[in-house]
Amino acid sequence: MLKKYNFYGFALSEFTRDEIWEEIDSVIKTKSQAVVHWKSLGTPWLVKQTPGLLEKINEFDIILVDGRGLFMLMKLKRKAPAFELYTSWFTLQLLEKAAKNNYSVMILGATEEVNKTASLKIKTDFGVKTVYPGINGYFSEEDEAKIIEKINEFAPDILLIGISTPKKELFAHRNRERLNVRIIHLCGGMVDVIAGKTKITPKLIKRLGFAWLYRLLQEPRRLLIPILSMLLESLKFSLKALLTKDN
Repeated sequence: MLKKYNFYGFALSEFTRDEIWEEIDSVIKTKSQAVVHWKSLGTPWLVKQTPGLLEKINEFDIILVDGRGLFMLMKLKRKAPAFELYTSWFTLQLLEKAAKNNYSVMILGATEEVNKTASLKIKTDFGVKTVYPGINGYFSEEDEAKIIEKINEFAPDILLIGISTPKKELFAHRNRERLNVRIIHLCGGMVDVIAGKTKITPKLIKRLGFAWLYRLLQEPRRLLIPILSMLLESLKFSLKALLTKDN
């Protein structure tokens, strides 16, 4: 199990480039389980909306740094990860590994149409041989028993959960022990990217720290208020971290 460390209340995983993929392979081959999550400078705003959420997501097994902003803040504080591996990059590399090692994949999330399109593209574009029929993300907590039963019929090696925050985090926290799944990857909007509904943030824009602006330009009506709120909370968190004198 990868070690975790605390960055001003955020649990984050510590690993090298080789160690992260060795851990993924180990979890699948030993039939154990790991929940893959991420944290960004948007996380302070997200956890503020749902009391108790931070404690729950801090318990997940593999926690990535998502977003150039958090990476650079950690670098300024001399606590940056060994290398940059954002959720988008990780998701695509995970699918490449699934194709190479014949790991099975299933999607929980997005609309029925997007789910089917993404599932098909994982087969055709990534070459994953076993892609089980997915389940859309529009269900209530009362439906979860049936959802879990259907997932467990297939018992995929990798379950991509493309649902909005905090629904996907709460679902994983409540049900991980009931799921016969090896890797539970809370990939959010990456299902839309795989399906071609939205575009992945180009690496240059990501490295410049403008991924939030790129997303905003794709969906301005839906994301304007949330992103402005996130930016404000991000600024507060960053200033607090920068002004805190470490021992």
